[in-house]
Amino acid sequence: MGEGPTLRLDHVLLFAPTLDQAMTRFGILTGVEAQMGGAHPDHGSVNALVSMGTSYIELIARADRRGTRGGIEVIDYALQCADIEAVAAQGDALGLEVRWMDGQRLTANGTLLRWRSFMFEGHDFAGLVPFFIDWGATPHPSATSPGGVSSPHLTAFHPDAERLALLYRQFGIEVPVIAQPEPGLRLDVATPKGVVSFGGDARGWRAALAADSHIH
Repeated sequence: MGEGPTLRLDHVLLFAPTLDQAMTRFGILTGVEAQMGGAHPDHGSVNALVSMGTSYIELIARADRRGTRGGIEVIDYALQCADIEAVAAQGDALGLEVRWMDGQRLTANGTLLRWRSFMFEGHDFAGLVPFFIDWGATPHPSATSPGGVSSPHLTAFHPDAERLALLYRQFGIEVPVIAQPEPGLRLDVATPKGVVSFGGDARGWRAALAADSHIH
């Protein structure tokens, strides 16, 4: 994706009230079984993963199982950076606030994964503006997760499509933007059961985890 600091799709986050529900529903829709990932203790979340080739799907839910909204929703996505510092500097120059969120996660087999990441704040597009990640020396999850899903295609929706599309162009984000009354994201993927589409309001992973929970 893009010119200058190289960006490419890293992963798409699909949220559900519980991880069991997310994994079951995803399997029914796609014919692909997700693999347990692990926990993010700092955020109170758990996840399961499915590779899409060089990117992956992250099924995510609150660890406390206090979710109330049904179904699987697309809430956010991440782009992988060849030069994460350059992308952060580019956003800073555009007047966006850079919030670093370096993190780690212990996998089900006890492997510790580490990454550098940040999100832009100071805008009103929520999860339609992706966060950015650099895995460093950590093996990329797309290479260690089960496959069966491929050809991911993201589409963004927003009432102010022109302004969002301009922001995407400034970063070289190659996601089409379509004007519609309510913001949202749609992920289309090829699966053993054909092309499957997942939609959601793209409210962002922090907002999704905070709703109906103690997490802030």
